[in-house]
Amino acid sequence: MAAVDDEESPDELLIRARRIANFSGPWPAEFSPDQIAALMAKGWRGEHRQAYRYKKDLVSSAINEGLLSVRTEDHTKPGRTETKTGYDEFGTRADKYIAILRKIEIRKYISVNNCADWLKSRGIKANEYITEWLRVGGINFSQWQAQQARETEPEITKPTTIYEKIKDDCRMVCASVLKARPSTQITGKNGIAKQPELQRFRDRGRSEFWIQQRAREAANNNNIIRKHGAPKKTPVETKN
Repeated sequence: MAAVDDEESPDELLIRARRIANFSGPWPAEFSPDQIAALMAKGWRGEHRQAYRYKKDLVSSAINEGLLSVRTEDHTKPGRTETKTGYDEFGTRADKYIAILRKIEIRKYISVNNCADWLKSRGIKANEYITEWLRVGGINFSQWQAQQARETEPEITKPTTIYEKIKDDCRMVCASVLKARPSTQITGKNGIAKQPELQRFRDRGRSEFWIQQRAREAANNNNIIRKHGAPKKTPVETKN
């Protein structure tokens, strides 16, 4: 089965869904479990065969466990007809009669609402076919999925790389030193980079200038009054 374009129109999705789930006309109000599985797998044969078997087991298990509600109907399937001859107690041939053997089959149907409730309760993503079927049935499932995605987005304020974590760690140590010993200077002979708390960063190959940069950032972020090294001497102007 051909690949599906995410931007396909509702009419195109309906045409494809008809071939996948073997139905005609508009979207039905209910599908059988096998039809739901086929739509979820985007097919039931060829390259989709394995996915279809998995989805079929998923739907079947949900029904058996009571997670997915279904409507059931008894259907009588035509059976074979047998002609039998009866005999009386003396072995005399009696009247003939016809026995029609029939088989009762229980069919299951899944509604739009029941399918949507199941997908939401189990956190199962719906593809374009299921989403379109639910939309036609009055349920905006794509909006619900988008809301769930926003709520589960990871926080972007935390460091995302090892290097950023090291920088953040150094800022915290610098802030702690500057608060504990306010007289500590950023630069200078006994500046922040020379403090014992920052030794582990020097051991990792971080330069004094790199540590001083982190200290300035920590001071700015924490509103700490910074101490600078000794100012450069101003040349004294001599008179001739």
